[in-house]
Amino acid sequence: MQVVVDASVWLGASGRQEPFHDDCVEFVREAIERQLAANPDDPVALYARGQECRWAGDASGAVESLEKVLALAGRKEGSVAAAVVADARRRLADCYADLSRRHEQAGRADLALSACEAGLRYVSHGT
Repeated sequence: MQVVVDASVWLGASGRQEPFHDDCVEFVREAIERQLAANPDDPVALYARGQECRWAGDASGAVESLEKVLALAGRKEGSVAAAVVADARRRLADCYADLSRRHEQAGRADLALSACEAGLRYVSHGT
């Protein structure tokens, strides 16, 4: 578990949207998957996988993992750190925006609109 936490914090702290180095990315990916194999409902590992998917350009995979984080947070108050929940919501809005753009560029207006509407659920209305 400690490897996943340290690696996700380290990678997330840079603010970069692309992988640093292939070996490092593979190490982090393997650590995340090992943690999820041991505990599929680990919100930190799911959050880290969501970030990793996003960096790899897999918006759908990121959405799947980040929505699981929010579902876990909704089951029991305080089970997931508030900062993780807030960031997962922000990242979900970004992922759905990416999916919407991709659908629009491919001429799939109905799917673009659906993705846009899904993303609006995660936009903070307090700012």
